[in-house]
Amino acid sequence: MSVRLLLTCAVGIIASSCTSATTTADAAPAATPLNATVKATAHPAQSAQSQQLGTLAGQAITLSDLKEKQRGALVRHDAKAALDRWNILRNLALEAAGNRALEVGAKKAGMSPEQFLKNMEQEVPLNPVTPEIIQAVYMGNQQHFQGQSLDQVKGLIAEQLGQEFKATQEHEIRDRLLERFPFVSSLKAPALPRLKVERKDAPSMGGPKAKVSVVIFSDFECPYCGRQAQINEQLAKHYGDQVRWSYRHYPLGFHKHAAKIALASICAHDQGKFWAFHDRIFAQRDGFDRAALTAHAQAVGVQDMKTFDRCLDDPSKGSIIDDDISAGDHAFIEGTPALFINGQPLYNLVKPDALQALINAELIANGVTPPPPLKQQH
Repeated sequence: MSVRLLLTCAVGIIASSCTSATTTADAAPAATPLNATVKATAHPAQSAQSQQLGTLAGQAITLSDLKEKQRGALVRHDAKAALDRWNILRNLALEAAGNRALEVGAKKAGMSPEQFLKNMEQEVPLNPVTPEIIQAVYMGNQQHFQGQSLDQVKGLIAEQLGQEFKATQEHEIRDRLLERFPFVSSLKAPALPRLKVERKDAPSMGGPKAKVSVVIFSDFECPYCGRQAQINEQLAKHYGDQVRWSYRHYPLGFHKHAAKIALASICAHDQGKFWAFHDRIFAQRDGFDRAALTAHAQAVGVQDMKTFDRCLDDPSKGSIIDDDISAGDHAFIEGTPALFINGQPLYNLVKPDALQALINAELIANGVTPPPPLKQQH
């Protein structure tokens, strides 16, 4: 984990998505309707009676009487709650498995768990918090310190980095223990609704006929989208043709450059350079005026710059963004990144291990054997 991410986690300011003050459905520009209406389906376990919310003037009021925005709030809540519970149970199970593995390892080594743990800590040394790291974190995150000097905040930075480094060491020790004494989880993936979010001509990578599809609604100015893009790229290489990854545009209104970057990426896509352009924008995070976007396109190998330049002024290209926003609104997105695994919504940034587990569950459900787990970097 980078020192920048370490600090944002440590000082409690990190979120898991870029979200406007109002719901993005309200703030989104008008969009061309999709060919297929995108609706949430009722959970199979819900009966007509259980959907009843009350009566008025002798008539029942049910979930079907709610407006789309109201249903969206319920879908988001239920999906997030199911994912949160699954994630909590999963992490608690791993902690318990790690503790059991420590006991088993200590018994096999003929020593106490405490001594065995000390031996493991020597095997996985704790990263030191050096003045150089503290200064680097401070310089990279000055906007979060509201004018405070390095001397004023270096104690806080050191304390929080120490906690993060300790947590990293503990995770690595647990991972090594569970490699020696494998834990087989019996937790089932959370039951989530399935929404229609596919666009056939969206930029995609991975297997074109894969049984598992991951659709990403993203914003090029959203820092959490940049982090999710790194995770997705890593996992795309890991899964190869087993998973198809598709990108859809959801530029947020308060990111003033996001829509024109999205447009430039569409123009790069026309010449087969979407993913190269995508990667460069998230890596550089700078240069968003027209001249700079043209330079980015040249840097990633867009050949016909006259066509690219004309494309930037083509109003039909904007309709692609409008359609993507409309699809996102109908899928009840309120921020970015938002991922959908075979239509199942994950409304926030998703950590690599959790995303792997959810993808694996969907692969297995479709009769595909997942690859061995990708080792995580803590």
